[in-house]
Amino acid sequence: MMFPTLSYQLAYRYPDFRTLLVEKLRENPSIARESFETQLTTLLIEPLKATKHSMVIVIDALDECRETKSTSTILSMLYRHVDSIPSVKWLITSRPEPAIRKGFRLDPDQLITDIMVLHDVDSHEVDKDIELYLRTRLQEASKDRSDTNLPTPWPTDDDIHALTAKAGQLFVFAATAVAYVLSTIHQPAKRLVTLINMDSSDGVKGIDLLYTKVLETGYSSMDMDMDDYALLRKVLASIVLAFNPLSREDLSLLLEVQADEIASILRPLHSVLKIPSDPTVPIGIHHRSFTDYLSSSKRCRNANFFVDPE
Repeated sequence: MMFPTLSYQLAYRYPDFRTLLVEKLRENPSIARESFETQLTTLLIEPLKATKHSMVIVIDALDECRETKSTSTILSMLYRHVDSIPSVKWLITSRPEPAIRKGFRLDPDQLITDIMVLHDVDSHEVDKDIELYLRTRLQEASKDRSDTNLPTPWPTDDDIHALTAKAGQLFVFAATAVAYVLSTIHQPAKRLVTLINMDSSDGVKGIDLLYTKVLETGYSSMDMDMDDYALLRKVLASIVLAFNPLSREDLSLLLEVQADEIASILRPLHSVLKIPSDPTVPIGIHHRSFTDYLSSSKRCRNANFFVDPE
């Protein structure tokens, strides 16, 4: 559904693109069932040629496309058409999975891409970006949070510098840390101190420490017994290992547990999971690294939370 989604977003933004798209859909109402190539040319390339808007189209996390074989196909199709719409630039982010690397292998004479490897970016530049993100998000929250007494100033420069150092150039750490600190049912200042004081002296990755902290602090106050933890592992396994995302109602049917009970046991995990208020809407994962963490016994060392992928 990548190309239909992109065309919808462009139609929402640009009225002239929308007019052309409606004409295309009237000509072929079943376009969503056509091949990738037909979808790309009909829903994107042809309307973009006609409208000639200058823009950057972002395809984020291409590696998370469910059909991994299709990712290299998508890239090769884009390469064939980008010259026909020079006013449009494409920004594609992805892990370097085999299918993605294959899609970027072009004849040198046809090379039209600039490839940036995040790990090759100067670490000081990455730290500056992460520091700016943390400072902006936490300072905005301090102005909006009227439900709690925060010290002044909050956060301090030392707080931001310490949390940036903990992130280790990982934006996923920064994003998860902010979500954890700003949980609506906890004191943000106390949670920030907890993260800053995390001990990484044993060489554990910062993101693993953060996920461990989210899980252990979230469930320490819930008076969980072994049966509760067993249910939690079943729920987590169903969420992170399922091919298609599952809703709370889906989980209820699958595990034969009340949907309200599932909602209750997932309550501490809003910083790592997208949990809709509607029980029929699928639960999402904020970042794939959480799945990687839960399914590795070397990374998730607390047996209460480890999800065996076998």
